Amino acid sequence: MSTVLYLFALRPGADPSEYEAWAASVDLPTLRSLRSVRSYRILRTRRSDIPAAVTAAYIEILDVTSADDFHRDMAAPALAEVAATFTRFASTPTLLVGDDLLAAQPTQRTANSRIVTPPG
Repeated sequence: MSTVLYLFALRPGADPSEYEAWAASVDLPTLRSLRSVRSYRILRTRRSDIPAAVTAAYIEILDVTSADDFHRDMAAPALAEVAATFTRFASTPTLLVGDDLLAAQPTQRTANSRIVTPPG
């Protein structure tokens, strides 16, 4: 499993309440319905210590079966309108893809020395 993060600010002139209404009614339910998406949420940032070159008013967090599966799902013609609307709202999103460190390990030891196999 991989995690996909989009960090972005809204374009100048974009209305935050309009974006948030669209995200709640269209973006979240549409992407949550994709086979590759295990979970999806959007955070509105309150504070950031990220350098000014990376402004992020919102962070999208998607847990996906794999980055390849997710990108394949996103390339479907049915998602073109969702992607186009996101592009109208988002100003130069930063994309990050990562893998869970513990999920990459076949087993781990707990404090009482039992061996636990991570889910996934």
